Amino acid sequence: MENNIFKYATKELSQDAFICWLVEWINHKEENSELYEVSKKFLDKIIEKYNKKNTKRNLKVNDYNNVKILKQDKNIDVLISFEIENNETIYIIIEDKKLTSEHDNQINKYKSKLINKGIKEENIITTYYKMFYEPNQIDVDVLIDRKFMLEIMENYYIKNDIYIDYYNYLSLIEYKCKNIKKFPLKEINENKFLLYELQKIYCSHSVKKQIEKCGVGWFRGSLLYTWYIRELDKDYFLDYLYLETKLRLDRYELQIRGRFEDKENGKLKYNEDERNKLQEKIEKYFSNNSNIKFEKFNKREANESMILAKVKLHFKKDEEYKVSDLLNLMEELERVLDLFIENKEYKN
Repeated sequence: MENNIFKYATKELSQDAFICWLVEWINHKEENSELYEVSKKFLDKIIEKYNKKNTKRNLKVNDYNNVKILKQDKNIDVLISFEIENNETIYIIIEDKKLTSEHDNQINKYKSKLINKGIKEENIITTYYKMFYEPNQIDVDVLIDRKFMLEIMENYYIKNDIYIDYYNYLSLIEYKCKNIKKFPLKEINENKFLLYELQKIYCSHSVKKQIEKCGVGWFRGSLLYTWYIRELDKDYFLDYLYLETKLRLDRYELQIRGRFEDKENGKLKYNEDERNKLQEKIEKYFSNNSNIKFEKFNKREANESMILAKVKLHFKKDEEYKVSDLLNLMEELERVLDLFIENKEYKN
């Protein structure tokens, strides 16, 4: 990607502006018939996907009449309205996200606002526009993702700087997401959307391993965090091992915390003996890797948070630690923990 406006226009408002700009061409067929066609295809595809999900109503739109576009109206990112053949008005709510997710039931609240104004619920289409991986299930009529947009845009070569820039921007994101395992970890710090792609890969792996949760965060840097939960032997006085791994990508640092659940009261508790056994097992594993520096924490430092270790990834200047290396490392660590539980080493 050369000098591209979307390299710098990274906020949701910039993406809102592109959506509004694209849809507005439905009103300017004579000025640019090609952009008109893309705009129509964008709206057609929303209607098509809406009809597939809402089988009780088959919405037919031959022409988009009196199309209006409102930006940030009643906190709605983009609100599109148009008239159809029976003189009814259809409303499309577009909730646009980049490095965040929907929260506080936003979309349904926006829909309720329109219904309270007297608009029929059946005439409202809700959409969620996000070009990066979305880890949550979003309750909308239509999901507008990167695939949705690229399938439209790649079929039109239009000599328009805004159009070309946005298409190239999405194409570069697609390339980087597909090839994420080949990139060094520093690439994620420079392109934070890749952290979501890393989460996608790891969560997919985690389902097989029955890992409880995987997420991302931005507190003081880029974070990937996971919770590993395993049930212990039924006749043991502790019930579960809870292990949290927190990867600080900007520091190439993996922090490992562990807790055990007490059988009597079901609460998480600190247990020095168990902590030492588990720490020894983890340390032994990491000591075999020359690119890893293992830092042991003493009881005073680790007591409250049950920190087991900090693991720093070290490598020569002419070598780069890749995303694939990290995924292999995490998988190996889980295998070590699985054996710790399966062999009941916590009882030895």
